[in-house]
Amino acid sequence: MPLVWAHAEYLKLCRSLEDGIVFDQPPQTVRRYLVERVSSTRTSWRFNDQIRTMPRNSLLRVETLAPAVIHWSADGWQNVHTTPTADTTLGTHVADLDTESIAGSEQLELTFFWPEARRWEGANFVVAIS
Repeated sequence: MPLVWAHAEYLKLCRSLEDGIVFDQPPQTVRRYLVERVSSTRTSWRFNDQIRTMPRNSLLRVETLAPAVIHWSADGWQNVHTTPTADTTLGTHVADLDTESIAGSEQLELTFFWPEARRWEGANFVVAIS
């Protein structure tokens, strides 16, 4: 029923214009994001969205399409952390990197080991911390 939906949207638009405010705006969403200005504590990194920077007090969530072990460092590979991904059962695997322990670092380097293929990614990725 796409035409009925489109007509309903048109009616909501007319009502919003008449009232001078969005007619069907959920008050909970307005309170959370416009009044309280809540933001996410996670920054996501994916192969198809390789972020270059992340906020200092943010948790880095790495998302992959296959099981992986993430090797990462915040001090030029002097100390290496190993974090396996977890299956979300939604076709992705995720790992949250404990970046709170690297408070003074300026960048994070990471690479991947793919256990099913028994191979390394062969490249390092860098995320600057700002």
